[in-house]
Amino acid sequence: MRQSLPRPLVLLITGKDPVESTGGHSVYCRMWARAAVAAGFEPELFCVSHSEGVVETDYGRVHRIPSPFRRLRDVHRTGFRARTIGWHVVILRRAILSFARGLAPGRRVVVHGFQAWTAAGIPAVRRMRSQGQEARFYMTAYTVIAHELHERWRGVWALPGVAPKLAMSGEMLSLHLAITPCERRAAREVDRILVNYESVRRLVTEAWKPTCPIERVPYTTETALIEDREPSPLPDGVPLVLAVSRHDSRKGLDTLLKAFALLKRAGVLFRARLVGGGSLLPIHRRLASDLGLDDAVEITGYVEDTRPHWDAASVFVLPSHEEGSGSLSLLEAMQQGKAIVASGVDGIPEDIEDGCSGLLVPAKNPEALAAALRRVLGDRSLRETLARSARARFEERFAPPLLVKAVAELYGAPPTSLGAAGLSAAGRE
Repeated sequence: MRQSLPRPLVLLITGKDPVESTGGHSVYCRMWARAAVAAGFEPELFCVSHSEGVVETDYGRVHRIPSPFRRLRDVHRTGFRARTIGWHVVILRRAILSFARGLAPGRRVVVHGFQAWTAAGIPAVRRMRSQGQEARFYMTAYTVIAHELHERWRGVWALPGVAPKLAMSGEMLSLHLAITPCERRAAREVDRILVNYESVRRLVTEAWKPTCPIERVPYTTETALIEDREPSPLPDGVPLVLAVSRHDSRKGLDTLLKAFALLKRAGVLFRARLVGGGSLLPIHRRLASDLGLDDAVEITGYVEDTRPHWDAASVFVLPSHEEGSGSLSLLEAMQQGKAIVASGVDGIPEDIEDGCSGLLVPAKNPEALAAALRRVLGDRSLRETLARSARARFEERFAPPLLVKAVAELYGAPPTSLGAAGLSAAGRE
């Protein structure tokens, strides 16, 4: 009888601390790590942090490497400022290389990095291979920094005042200089680049010109891997429109506020809530006040638990100018069974079928956005139909077992029974 090989050790290079950071990158990394655990692996996660040591979590062991740049910590709890990534890659590289030196000879290893942080794994993979170890090297990409910065740069010039324009332009230049070399270096070294969208495949192919295969893999929400609740009925009364997003020039929240102003002038009854932090939060609060929306639109800032806001909402809106790929908050809306109105940019049309699982509108167009919102706000039957279709789309394309199976195959082990909370419930295909 053929003896099966032991499961490989999985090293995940998250860069940002998944325990403390709340940004989309860290949520994505935790989601992937939870899927790896459900597939039977015991991931080791490597990150920079203001803390030091190893933390045991239900999604793996987190190795926290202390950063010397504590004063440059992002105030919006998304980790350290991205312009320090070049220095942090060096710090992580040393820690991962040290960890690799302690591995038993012959141990099979998978090194899997996320975005530019993947570059931190290059020396460790080279060393393991030089000693005859089997070391596979993967990179997940969900955007290209040049694509993201292009839209952010355009958004900067809509800001009031000269000082914010200069400050943010300098910040974006430093991001480009810090992150682009790491992305390209990693893309040249890895065995495979993993993407979730064809839109990202095109971006990666054009920007990095990799020679390795680019493989599309499924993904899901972190909440579905923990506990996938059945959607609650849409609330009665005046519909609440919910946006869950960072206040960033790419996210189009200024366009959304202008659309709300159009709805209010047209006499449409609605309530709205914008949930999330970000550098443009105070600017958007002033804009909402200037547009006379104080009595209709609540801008909460960062919140720890978004579940009460999801439960209260009837409509989810994603007015992004640019996403690169798709949106985790959009997947959350599909999972929660909400009527969706979203910009038809980047990977979003790959997730939402216009008129079926949501309504798609042109980006940067307040009039089109207001018209779509007015349509769903005025028709409860349409809201319920879109909500059911969105949930069905989530179960078809984003059910957790699809990701768990993909992770098991990618890392070279047979899938285990899907016993984690919520997996069997979400596994209807």
